[in-house]
Amino acid sequence: MQTNSHLSRLIHDQAKKYGDREALIYKDFGGSEWKSYSWNQFSDMVKKVSNALLNLGVRVQENLGVFAQNSVQYLFCDFGAWGVRAVTIPFYATSSEQQIQFMISDAKIRFLFVGEQDQYDKARRIFSTCPTLERIIVFDKSVHISSLDLSSMYFDDFLKLGDNYPRQTEVESLQAQASMDDIANILYTSGTTGDSKGVILTCGQYHAAMIANGKCVPVGEDDRVHLSTRGSAVDEGDTPHMYVIRSSFLGEGIYGCSGADREIWCGQAQAVPPRRSCR
Repeated sequence: MQTNSHLSRLIHDQAKKYGDREALIYKDFGGSEWKSYSWNQFSDMVKKVSNALLNLGVRVQENLGVFAQNSVQYLFCDFGAWGVRAVTIPFYATSSEQQIQFMISDAKIRFLFVGEQDQYDKARRIFSTCPTLERIIVFDKSVHISSLDLSSMYFDDFLKLGDNYPRQTEVESLQAQASMDDIANILYTSGTTGDSKGVILTCGQYHAAMIANGKCVPVGEDDRVHLSTRGSAVDEGDTPHMYVIRSSFLGEGIYGCSGADREIWCGQAQAVPPRRSCR
């Protein structure tokens, strides 16, 4: 069955179910080698982030900025923040200095996570113009942090604040208090017609989306025809390992392939050959 836990507990509940099964596949910043995290490792990293955030003094429903491209660290920050009922605010990875300055000031952000050198440089240049900003935390360990910059730290050093889960009792207490009305994200618009506007997404909205998208049935002949007419080549041998998600939330079907060694979108595991891919 699909895991429909509150976002503050979702990864940890997944780890209880799937343990050492592969959860994430990624490349390091600038790297070429594919690496992976199991569900247990994913849960461990999220716990470290939650504990580290409490050690930095992050408060319930406080806004945290994330100025980076997609990365595993991004996921750790999101779920780690939700684990202590904090809010993450994603910035476009290509945002200008003016845009991030506005969002930091508007959301009263104290802690900003950044990805690579360009994002760090932009954040550093506007640091003094953002009265609320206290610290920049850098994902990519190859980024050069100025020796004069005493307000920035690498993500690896940030994680050390959460080693051995020093605040785990508090983390679990906050998770027990978590509500579907808690804000999960504030998404700022592009700002093409004026200052960006923050759009609020609650934990309950994510939960409703997961419920709506969790109704799955095996792909049948009609679905195969439907896919073919839309220009998608489907091998008949693949169809026993495919599912269609019929979702009123999205208004259309989404097709995905199951795999014996990984989580399926809708949580209905089948004993199929590993690494099967749908064309």
